[in-house]
Amino acid sequence: MSKKKVTESPEELIGKANSDVIAIIGIIKNDELFTVDDRETVGVHAQQMAEKLLKAYLLNNEKTKNDVFHGHNLKIYFNQAILLDKSFENIEKNIVQLNNYTAEARYVGKIVIDDKDFEGLLNDIKTVYYFPAFIELINTFDKSKTRGIIDNKHFDEIIEKYRRNME
Repeated sequence: MSKKKVTESPEELIGKANSDVIAIIGIIKNDELFTVDDRETVGVHAQQMAEKLLKAYLLNNEKTKNDVFHGHNLKIYFNQAILLDKSFENIEKNIVQLNNYTAEARYVGKIVIDDKDFEGLLNDIKTVYYFPAFIELINTFDKSKTRGIIDNKHFDEIIEKYRRNME
């Protein structure tokens, strides 16, 4: 992790996290183009979503707003967040899984995600995105009310679609 502080605002990070989620949904819903190889791209967007939500949470807190530095290791941001709110324990397993999909990992070699792991990835995305502290943050910073919280039905649809395709 660098010693360069994150310069985006929580609001900007929330918007970018929502864009990552929209990209994930769009990639998976495109029946004609989605292939097994696209799972890696979904994983990278999922890791980025979690990173942005964690950073936004930390930047929004008086105790940690000056201690958020550039980097991509979700465990570092998670460890800071859990000191502020013990309920983050509920998503620890999901954060650890999503940390496997950093952009750096993608450039070291191909990230292979089998059927079982991909279904787990989809559930990790949903669990992290709808974590109460993040929902509260999204509601706080969605001043324009143009996007807000992405409807749960999109996640349910892509998870169900994926399960049907596996049968």
